[in-house]
This record gives sequence, C-alpha cells and structure tokens, in this order.
Amino acid sequence: MFLSYNALGGIHSADSAPVNINDINYLEIKNGIFDEIMATKDTSITLPISDVWDYNTLLHAKFQNNLLAGNIDFALKNISAIVTKVRKYGEYKWINIFSNPITSETDLNFENFYKYCKANTVYQFALVPILDNGIEGNFNINSVKSEFGGIFIMESDRGFYTEMEASIPDRKRNRPHSLINVIDGKYPYVIYPSQNQYDTFTVNGYFCKLNENGKYDPDNSFGYRDELMDFLSNGKPKFIKDSWGRAYIIAVDTNGIAEQQNSYTSFVTTSFPATQIGDANNGEDLFDNGLIEEVTP
Repeated sequence: MFLSYNALGGIHSADSAPVNINDINYLEIKNGIFDEIMATKDTSITLPISDVWDYNTLLHAKFQNNLLAGNIDFALKNISAIVTKVRKYGEYKWINIFSNPITSETDLNFENFYKYCKANTVYQFALVPILDNGIEGNFNINSVKSEFGGIFIMESDRGFYTEMEASIPDRKRNRPHSLINVIDGKYPYVIYPSQNQYDTFTVNGYFCKLNENGKYDPDNSFGYRDELMDFLSNGKPKFIKDSWGRAYIIAVDTNGIAEQQNSYTSFVTTSFPATQIGDANNGEDLFDNGLIEEVTP
C-alpha cells in the first residue's frame, strides 16, 4: 500500500460515513471522556459545534456538571407561556384550562390540577408552547382515563365528596312548551317557544368528615355538614359529577336542601334538588359560571 503526503489530509477525512437511521429512541455513550455531544437533522453542519439551537437540533449536551441535553435556553428565548388544553378523546375542539407564564428555567416546572373530568371517560391533555408572537407551537398530547367512585360537587376553589349512600335516583328532562287547542281539530298543536332543554334531579349522600388518619369520623361531622349546607345555599353555580359518568353544571334549589337522620344519631344523609344550567363539556359554560378562568394564549 502506498500513501501520499495528502492521506487523511482533510479535517473530516477519518469521519464515519453518515447513515440514515430511523426510530432512534436513545443514545448511550460509555468507556470514554466526552466533552460535548450534539445531534441535529442538519447534514451540512461543520466544526466547531455551534452553541445556537435551531429547529433541526435534537440534543446538545455540554456536560457542564449536569446531563442536560435539552433546549431550555432556546425555549426561554422564544416562548412566553405554556397553555394546557383538554378535550374528550375523539372530539375536535380543545378547551384552554391553564396558562403558565414562562420567564425563567424554574417556570418550566409546574403542576396544574383539572377536576372537571367525567368518570369512565378518556381525555386528551395537551401542553402547547406559546411563542413570543402569540403563535401556538407543537402540541405535546397525552391521553388519560378518568375513573373515580362516589359523587363530587364543586366550585372553582372548593368542594365536597361522598361515596357513601351516594345516588342521583331520579332525573327529569325539561323542555318548556305550550299546547294550542284549535276549534276545528281533534288534537292540539305543541309549540316550543325556546331552545331551553335541561335536566332536574335530586342528589343524595352521606357526607362525613375525615380525621387526621384519613378515616371517616361520623361522630364529629355535624360541623362539616353545616359547612356543606352553607356551601349548597350560597347561590353560586356548581359542578357535579358521579361515578356513572354523569356531569352537570347546576344551580341548587336552596329551599329543598334537607337532612335525614337514619338508624343512629350520627348517620345523617343530605339531599338537595338541582337544576342543570350549563354543559359540563363546554368551555364557555365553565367560564361563564365561574368554574374556570379565562385562558388566552
């Protein structure tokens, strides 16, 4: 073999030939000392490695006392907030439920709690970065199945729950109408003067306080039920959902709130009539009734 003076004379002469590999899930390095690793979709990249992130950059680890390889600095320069959205699986329209402003690296660590999911229902949640110009970035979507027992009745900042004696035993569909009797006919006309169509029903449950150990404390629950009575009669819209997958935005008929003592003194059940006043799956209804805040990207 004969080698001339220009063998391996170029800066990239000994580089491995680039290959196209799909579905790379992880990168492992070992048995060496590494100063820097970068992966990009840009095949025209040259040395030295640039510190600037772009939309082709996949990872860039500098090993500066950490193993970070993400684009936090790039994100902080380009996004103003991260919006959380929700929708029932299979539906098209998203509901904006939270907006978290992003001004520093610590703002990227946040936790939000959304409590208006129906039972036995799959939801999709999306985290969406909002660019400085107000444009939405790529959706990061995850699916969750909502499962729980009992009945929850809630406002935006508080609520009550029971799984004992919990029931909605009766439900009535209401649509106001008028009957017009005619002189020359056997049957009347039925006139529906509006689009009103809503449910009314009664809610029953044994609401009991929990002690410090998380156990039910029926003997000391009278004050807790007084708080429940005040909550039900405060005139504010409520959100109610049960383990059978039903959910409503309701108003409570305060004149119908009642307690009934059962087989022993501390076994007291509460019942109240409710009227549906909004669609539990509609973001505008949730906002109009004070259950969620307005979220604008």
